[in-house]
Amino acid sequence: MAKIKAAQEINDSHRLILIYGADEGQVQEILAGVLAREGLAVTKTSAKDVRDSPGIFFDTVGSNSLFGGRGCIVVSDGDGHLVKTADEFLNSTANGLAVITASALGPDSSLRKLAETHESCAALACYADDERALSRLIADTLRAGGKRAAPDALEYLASHLGADRMVTKSELQKLLVYMGDDQTLTADMARNVVGDSGAASLDKLNAAAFGQDAAGAVTAMERLLSSGEYNAVALVRIMLNHLEKLAFLADGGAIESMRPKPNFRVADVLRSQARLWPGSRVIWAIQLLLDAELQVKKLGSEVPENVLLGRALLQLATHKG
Repeated sequence: MAKIKAAQEINDSHRLILIYGADEGQVQEILAGVLAREGLAVTKTSAKDVRDSPGIFFDTVGSNSLFGGRGCIVVSDGDGHLVKTADEFLNSTANGLAVITASALGPDSSLRKLAETHESCAALACYADDERALSRLIADTLRAGGKRAAPDALEYLASHLGADRMVTKSELQKLLVYMGDDQTLTADMARNVVGDSGAASLDKLNAAAFGQDAAGAVTAMERLLSSGEYNAVALVRIMLNHLEKLAFLADGGAIESMRPKPNFRVADVLRSQARLWPGSRVIWAIQLLLDAELQVKKLGSEVPENVLLGRALLQLATHKG
């Protein structure tokens, strides 16, 4: 099996690496680590470009750079259409490296199945940090800045961060600046920088989008986009994380056993939404949001992102299936 749990398990025997999941920040963090390895001549492209011109893939992985280095192609927005190309590469003598990044991929994804089962592949899932991993990330980041967190401050941050690794790190960097010469982060400091407003706005988006409140969902989306802290893709990833929780409940899981444990606001929302979102509907919603993300990336320069995402929100909030 080539399914791995940590980036440290990636090694030179892997010819194709799949990094996927709803936590875009974590995906990009792991990708940066892979590309930092010595001896790689990197070319970046998208799955659409590979579908349109497969030659770019094989030209890169089949040759070494004129300046030395193993050819490495990074393909974003990966999906099942890449399986044929990936399979041809794995069965060839090309000695390059292929790295594919993707959003959330279900267990039935043909691309995920290939990466998880082929001996020359590595598949690494990137989802919201669990409570232990999040607390470790917070403590390590503060320690690197010469700081520490009081227990109640750490508890507060763990309940208000974690949906996206990139957002979490950005908020922690703000905290380090805010602390100045203070060595210990207090709960009051944490609340002043990582307040309830951002988390509450995201909670409102999820509550409305998955609670049949179309107007509320669009209003929450507009406020978040206008804040400048989120773009449409980031909001899609945050909603996909919420759908993971609904999928967990649809499979018979209990809110009390979720990690990280949701705060009381989110727990109440999940309880009310669970009856509205059986497994089949969750699967439909995941695909709808993935399609919306693709549309934003493809048409974002032509159609405003709030229009593209707004269409998906209206479908989510009004779907009765």
